[in-house]
Amino acid sequence: MAELTRTRIYAGSINEGFEKAKKYFKKEMHELEYKLISSNGEGDKKYLLEFSLKSSQDGRKGRLFDDVFLDDFDVLISKDKMKAYILIPPHPKQVDRDYIFELLKENGVVKGIMEDRVDLLIHLLDSKSSKIEPTFLVAEGKKAVDGYNAEVLIKSDEKKEDEFLVEESLDRVDYKNIKKNRLGVVYKDSAVAYYNPPTKGQPGFTVTGEILEANDGVDLIVKLNENVVKRDNVYYSLIDGLLEYNFFGNIVEMKITNVYIVKGNVDYKTGNIEFPGSVIISGELQAGFSVKSGENIIAKAISGEAHAKGNIIVKEGIIGSSHAKRCKIRAGGMIEATFIQFADVSTNEGVVVKNLIRDSMIITDGKITCFGKPGNIYGGVFYATKGVEANILGSASFVKTKIVVGASAKYVSRLSKLMQDKEHLERTLQQILNFLGSIEKRMDTLDEEKKRRIAKLVDEKRKVRRNLYHIYASIDEIKLKLKEGTDTEILFHKEAMPGVVAVIGEYFFELNKLEKNGKFVFDPEKKEVVIEKIK
Repeated sequence: MAELTRTRIYAGSINEGFEKAKKYFKKEMHELEYKLISSNGEGDKKYLLEFSLKSSQDGRKGRLFDDVFLDDFDVLISKDKMKAYILIPPHPKQVDRDYIFELLKENGVVKGIMEDRVDLLIHLLDSKSSKIEPTFLVAEGKKAVDGYNAEVLIKSDEKKEDEFLVEESLDRVDYKNIKKNRLGVVYKDSAVAYYNPPTKGQPGFTVTGEILEANDGVDLIVKLNENVVKRDNVYYSLIDGLLEYNFFGNIVEMKITNVYIVKGNVDYKTGNIEFPGSVIISGELQAGFSVKSGENIIAKAISGEAHAKGNIIVKEGIIGSSHAKRCKIRAGGMIEATFIQFADVSTNEGVVVKNLIRDSMIITDGKITCFGKPGNIYGGVFYATKGVEANILGSASFVKTKIVVGASAKYVSRLSKLMQDKEHLERTLQQILNFLGSIEKRMDTLDEEKKRRIAKLVDEKRKVRRNLYHIYASIDEIKLKLKEGTDTEILFHKEAMPGVVAVIGEYFFELNKLEKNGKFVFDPEKKEVVIEKIK
């Protein structure tokens, strides 16, 4: 269907005619040509106007323009009173600026007059330009602009937020660490959020001078806990902790706590967690995942890796999957659990277990206790500076159970590591010596490249020998420490099984028969470990 390009419209006023034409053509005012056919009617048919699209072929040269035309300038005001146009007759007379301004004033246009547009119109009329638009915009109102509402912008750590951890290629994303790096962790005295206050609204106006009211922006109610402080328009954290924030309409709640609560398991949904405060896990820290806490860790169960500067408290068990796949537990304070199995545990202040410790390695500067039901410790090696106390030591299947107490507990793991380092360095030194042989004595016969390589090996030999010297000294020092702490005891309230090895200081005793209700102690006169009955 061809596009309609021309129509005639009856109207009570020229403004009304333009509004009807806009609806008919579904175009804006500046897209229409017009001419007045008659103005002899009455009421809502006072004017007969013909409208056409500017793109139509009827144009100003059409035959219909020989009819009755509007012969003087007029003013057209848009329905919303935000624009005013000068209606240009087909044969305009010469006018000046004063005429246009007076014409606008007579028609109620008093604000938003664009003087540059008026000057352009006068210029086009003076030059008898054919480019004058029949509806020439000369005034424009200003819309009211509401003020911006207040807002709180949470500071993002762009480095962590943008960090996309990968292992070897872009299709192997380390999902375990993505959540950790996007955790809302904040640090003491750091900026955590910014406050933008509300702005005032800017009122507008119509071309007829009516004021259009604007709304001011709405302020926020910001509720802070004791760990957040506002200075100027910046919010700062008073502690290392976790930032939590919620928006409810114009209320913002922002708090920083030193406790991070995991509702469920630590798994792929949460990723690994590293937090400066305490971490509470309502479910299990699963195998393959880790939690590092600057304070305490509390969990239902742990099968993964846990590091805490404070205590680790486990409602149920610390459970590795096998000897080869032990879960690793490190605490600066105490460790408490119902049972421990296939675990590598290290803590400064002691281990308290209710039911069972089996097939594990435990190192503590404190005491290991296990005297619930059954209160059994067996399988593995247990180092406790301040002693061990349990209901049952060892098992009926004669599983090797080594218990080391006294000062030796503090140094034995260090000694083991030093011995491994010593063996490695001694092998390295021997390899260097074997390679060098007597070549050092023939350096003058070698070319420059070989001299450089030999000199590098000689320098490496000196470094290895120097490191070995320090290791030998450290081993001797630790061996002296092993002689201390011989007043520490290993207690069993019910029984100790064959296969239990008790080490106190540098002395040890291996049990080859069942013993009831006793303790391993060091006898200074006999210079050996003996069993005494508990009174």
